[in-house]
Amino acid sequence: MSALPGFLDPSWLLPETGLASAQVRIASELAAWLVAVRLVDRAEMACSVIEVKVQADRARRHLGERAGCSGSSSRSRAFGHR
Repeated sequence: MSALPGFLDPSWLLPETGLASAQVRIASELAAWLVAVRLVDRAEMACSVIEVKVQADRARRHLGERAGCSGSSSRSRAFGHR
Protein backbone atom coordinates (compact mmCIF):
# COMPACT_ATOMS: atom_id res chain seq x y z
CA MET A 1 0.00 0.00 0.00
CA SER A 2 2.75 2.42 0.86
CA ALA A 3 4.35 2.02 -2.60
CA LEU A 4 1.21 2.93 -4.55
CA PRO A 5 1.38 6.72 -4.06
CA GLY A 6 4.81 6.80 -5.71
CA PHE A 7 3.48 4.75 -8.61
CA LEU A 8 0.88 7.51 -9.11
CA ASP A 9 3.40 10.34 -9.17
CA PRO A 10 3.35 12.17 -12.54
CA SER A 11 6.99 11.21 -13.15
CA TRP A 12 5.96 7.53 -13.01
CA LEU A 13 2.85 7.80 -15.18
CA LEU A 14 3.04 6.04 -18.52
CA PRO A 15 3.61 8.38 -21.47
CA GLU A 16 0.42 7.47 -23.38
CA THR A 17 -2.59 9.16 -21.78
CA GLY A 18 -4.92 6.16 -22.10
CA LEU A 19 -2.39 3.84 -20.49
CA ALA A 20 -1.62 6.36 -17.76
CA SER A 21 -5.34 6.67 -17.05
CA ALA A 22 -5.58 2.88 -16.72
CA GLN A 23 -2.54 2.94 -14.44
CA VAL A 24 -4.27 5.41 -12.11
CA ARG A 25 -7.55 3.48 -12.17
CA ILE A 26 -5.88 0.13 -11.45
CA ALA A 27 -3.75 1.51 -8.61
CA SER A 28 -6.83 3.13 -7.04
CA GLU A 29 -8.90 -0.03 -7.40
CA LEU A 30 -6.07 -2.16 -6.02
CA ALA A 31 -5.85 0.03 -2.93
CA ALA A 32 -9.62 -0.15 -2.42
CA TRP A 33 -9.60 -3.92 -2.89
CA LEU A 34 -6.73 -4.44 -0.44
CA VAL A 35 -8.74 -2.59 2.20
CA ALA A 36 -12.05 -4.27 1.29
CA VAL A 37 -10.68 -7.80 1.64
CA ARG A 38 -8.81 -6.78 4.79
CA LEU A 39 -5.33 -7.48 3.49
CA VAL A 40 -4.60 -3.93 4.62
CA ASP A 41 -5.93 -2.61 7.91
CA ARG A 42 -7.44 0.79 7.20
CA ALA A 43 -6.72 2.02 10.73
CA GLU A 44 -3.07 0.96 10.70
CA MET A 45 -2.44 2.20 7.15
CA ALA A 46 -4.71 5.26 7.23
CA CYS A 47 -1.99 7.63 6.03
CA SER A 48 -1.12 5.42 3.07
CA VAL A 49 -4.78 4.91 2.15
CA ILE A 50 -5.35 8.67 2.18
CA GLU A 51 -2.13 9.29 0.29
CA VAL A 52 -3.22 6.88 -2.48
CA LYS A 53 -6.49 8.79 -2.85
CA VAL A 54 -4.74 12.17 -2.90
CA GLN A 55 -2.11 11.03 -5.41
CA ALA A 56 -4.77 9.43 -7.64
CA ASP A 57 -6.71 12.71 -7.69
CA ARG A 58 -3.49 14.61 -8.43
CA ALA A 59 -2.59 12.17 -11.22
CA ARG A 60 -6.07 12.53 -12.77
CA ARG A 61 -5.71 16.33 -12.75
CA HIS A 62 -2.26 16.01 -14.30
CA LEU A 63 -3.62 13.76 -17.04
CA GLY A 64 -6.42 16.22 -17.71
CA GLU A 65 -3.91 19.03 -18.06
CA ARG A 66 -1.66 16.87 -20.21
CA ALA A 67 -4.56 16.08 -22.53
CA GLY A 68 -5.45 19.78 -22.72
CA CYS A 69 -8.71 19.39 -20.82
CA SER A 70 -9.96 21.86 -18.29
CA GLY A 71 -12.32 20.72 -15.58
CA SER A 72 -14.11 17.44 -16.23
CA SER A 73 -12.89 14.63 -18.41
CA SER A 74 -14.38 13.79 -21.79
CA ARG A 75 -15.62 10.51 -20.32
CA SER A 76 -17.52 12.39 -17.62
CA ARG A 77 -18.99 14.74 -20.21
CA ALA A 78 -20.06 11.76 -22.32
CA PHE A 79 -22.12 10.50 -19.39
CA GLY A 80 -23.56 13.89 -18.57
CA HIS A 81 -21.39 14.52 -15.49
CA ARG A 82 -19.71 17.83 -14.78
